[in-house]
Order: sequence, then C-alpha cells, then structure tokens
Amino acid sequence: LLRSLPYERERRITREMLSMSIQYYGLPRCMILAGLNFTCATLATRTRKLLELQVKESAEKHRIESELNVATQIQTSMLPTAFPEREEIDLFASMSPAREVGGDFYDFFMVDDRHLAIVMADVSGKGVPAALFMVIGKTLIKDHTNPDRDLGEVFSRVNDLLCESNSEGLFITAFEGVLDLVTGEFNFVNAGHEMPMISRGGKAFEAHKIRPGFVLAGMEGVRYRRFDLQLQPGDTLYLYTDGVTEATDAAQTLYGEARLQALLNRHHGA
Repeated sequence: LLRSLPYERERRITREMLSMSIQYYGLPRCMILAGLNFTCATLATRTRKLLELQVKESAEKHRIESELNVATQIQTSMLPTAFPEREEIDLFASMSPAREVGGDFYDFFMVDDRHLAIVMADVSGKGVPAALFMVIGKTLIKDHTNPDRDLGEVFSRVNDLLCESNSEGLFITAFEGVLDLVTGEFNFVNAGHEMPMISRGGKAFEAHKIRPGFVLAGMEGVRYRRFDLQLQPGDTLYLYTDGVTEATDAAQTLYGEARLQALLNRHHGA
C-alpha cells in the first residue's frame, strides 16, 4: 500500500496512511487469524471428545468381552463330559456356544443303579446372569430328582424355588426324563421346551407332540404333569434347544423344526 502512494522526494507517514494500512492490510489478517484460532479450538475440542468416546467404548467392549468369557467358562464347566458306559444305551451330547453366551445346558446322571436322568434346558437372557441362573436351575433339578418322586412334583418344587431367587426376571425352558434301564419306561416332564424327536426301531424321526407346561421361574404355584413313554431296543431320542431351530442364515430365515427333522432322517444310521 505504501509503495502505491505517489512518490515524494521526502516520504512522510501520516495518520491517514496508518489508518488505510490497518483497514486494508492489518485488520483482514487479524480476522483470518482469529478465525483460524476458533477453528483450531473447535477441532481440538471435537478431537478430545472423540478420543474420550473411543476410550470409553474400548473399555465397555473389554468389559463385555470379559463378561462373556466368564459366562462361557461357567457354562462349559457345568456340563458333564464323561458319558455313562452302559450296555443298555448309547448316549452323546454336545453344545457349541454362540457368540453371545446364553444359559443353554444339558445334564445326565444316574439317579440310582437302574434309572438314568437326562436334562435339556435353556435359560433366557445372555451373559453372566443367565450363566449363574443356569447353575442354580441345573443344581435344583438334580438335587430334587429321585426314583420315588414324580417328575411333575420335581418341576413344581424347582419352579417355586427359582421364583424365590429370580431378581433378574429370567426363566428356563426345560425337559427332564428318567429312563428305567431295565424296563425301557421313560418318564418325562416338559416346561415350555422344544418337543423331542423320536425314531422307533430305526425308522424316521418324528416330533413327539405333547402339550408342554409353563416355563420354570415364570410364575409361582405352577403344577407340572408327568408323561410316560415306552422305549424299545433300537429306539432313538433326540433332544435340543431353540439354538438349533431358531438359528438364522444371512437372509434371516429360521432353520426351523422341519429342516432339523429332515437332517436327522438324512443322516440317521449313517
């Protein structure tokens, strides 16, 4: 600006010249610097908040992963691994936990020398609460099962006890059966669980359709009914949880009971 002024032999800086310099040179640059300072401050604040959020999400993710690991350990440690070696039966069970651990469990134990109990159950919910409730349910069912007690009474008592200690509002679908290894008589009770599949003498699997009772821990005072089934040599009983039938593919299509039945029949005897 000063250079653009008319040349004089003796250059003088006047008040007007200073005012013009500030107006056309200094002030715009001050405004630019002020704007940059505001932008940098805003970016710094946003960056700090994003970093804090990332740290918080990372900590939450770690907490969830730790909880799922604990739940998985609880779940797997409670499952029996040694199958009874008896000439009268062949028994096998397996479980593959999903990414989100729930409370699915199975159990089998000798009630006495001639009676074998089998249990298949599924606790609602996920994580440690479901795994701990699984432990309680599994323990109560086993402790109350004996040859002289009706299975309907067993589930009725277990249901009342679970309702007393159910602060999380969970429930259990469960199936328990007791097989007489001498006579083949199979007594069972069903609390809202999936229907078992049965193959008679090596023939095709069919769903054994009965009306299941109410879920365990859902409501106090529920009374359960025992059912009887006569098994013969060569019969096969298949128990499962809804983790099979309610599994979905990429299109969110349920696997379903019909596909499970077809799969069993396709590989039966293989």
